[in-house]
Amino acid sequence: MIFDKDTHTVAEFIATVLAIDNPSDASVFVERYLEWLEGPIEERLETMRANIGYCFGEGMSEEKIRMWKVVAKARHPWFDPRLPPSFDEVLEIFLKARKRLL
Repeated sequence: MIFDKDTHTVAEFIATVLAIDNPSDASVFVERYLEWLEGPIEERLETMRANIGYCFGEGMSEEKIRMWKVVAKARHPWFDPRLPPSFDEVLEIFLKARKRLL
């Protein structure tokens, strides 16, 4: 598992989350990830939920999204919890982020 080493890439993290297809393995992943993260537990939980939730937009099936929402209480860090986000929601988020960067 990716947490057997000190560092991992974003691609490795996403690939690992996308490959998990059952609640038992998801629970083990969550436990190991929380142990790997540093900081107060509330910060680690927030990071874990957002990072797993980010993977929702990387081609994850609705079935797996539901599993991660139950097992990890994961949620996408930017989108409303509805599936999938509408084009207008994505555009609005993009435009707000672009405005902050300019």
